[in-house]
Amino acid sequence: MPQLPTNPIDIVLDIPDVTIDATTLKRKAVVHSMIYNLSAKMVSVSWIVKHFAKNADGTYGDDLSEIIPPYTREQIATNQVPVNPVTGFPIDPEDIKPIIVTDPITGEVLEVIPSLTPWVGQYDFFNNMGENVPVKVNDVIRQFGQGLQDWSKQ
Repeated sequence: MPQLPTNPIDIVLDIPDVTIDATTLKRKAVVHSMIYNLSAKMVSVSWIVKHFAKNADGTYGDDLSEIIPPYTREQIATNQVPVNPVTGFPIDPEDIKPIIVTDPITGEVLEVIPSLTPWVGQYDFFNNMGENVPVKVNDVIRQFGQGLQDWSKQ
């Protein structure tokens, strides 16, 4: 039986521009690899960050890889990151801290009120989605990447 033709798609994100001295450069992040490690309870996506010239109209110009070498940026999901259980978007840890009520005179802890904000760990969110939700994996990876705030070389 003949092999059928396919059309592999790269997962690419337009990420924020960076300014070096007085020059603004455009950037793209391309998925290099993804590791779904059930034993370690983590999902890791490696992105290759590439720089491009910025055209006068703000669009992407020439690839500058010969001048500015691409670098890898790792994005890791673990249960140390609290996320919204429906959207998977990270939640500020301050929003899920319990409220501790203390006696102003004795300093004795009277009550610990758990946070009312529902949350799950980021790895558990991905694990649950993988098991229970029909997903377009590339779209999930794109959404995860769009949540990365710091694209600088580390």
